[in-house]
Amino acid sequence: MARTDRLVEDLQPLDRPWSLWDQGYRMVDAEIEFTDRTGGTGPRVLLWQTLDIAPDYPVLQAFVVSLLHGPAAEIIAVRVTVREDLTADVLAANGMSTATH
Repeated sequence: MARTDRLVEDLQPLDRPWSLWDQGYRMVDAEIEFTDRTGGTGPRVLLWQTLDIAPDYPVLQAFVVSLLHGPAAEIIAVRVTVREDLTADVLAANGMSTATH
């Protein structure tokens, strides 16, 4: 028997699927207000939605950092709303999986 066959044989099934939802991730809406450093007119607002985890919001943080490193954005404010109405079942019914692979 090959070593990899033995490893697969030894794996124990999980009681339930491992998912982002099980880790505490929820649907988050973010409103990011920024100014255009390249001479655009006034503040702008970017609406963004993703699965993220409170209170640190690592996915949102990474997105905001990428905006800051771009040529155009100077962040004024970030407002976050956790969408408690969008459960894992609602997301799945609309074709979005929270499963990790």
